Amino acid sequence: MASVDIRVDARQRLIEELKAWKANHPKDFFAKPCKSENGTMDMLNWKCGKVTIK
Repeated sequence: MASVDIRVDARQRLIEELKAWKANHPKDFFAKPCKSENGTMDMLNWKCGKVTIK
């Protein structure tokens, strides 16, 4: 039986997850990728948290 090679690029998968998050996420929470030194989105490092309103 031939093996099936299924590989998913982690960065591409995280881009899709970000789109889904923006469309439907819990109220008062945020998640966004950090920016790398060259100004692009670093999809492997994220800033996440809960919005605090005073």
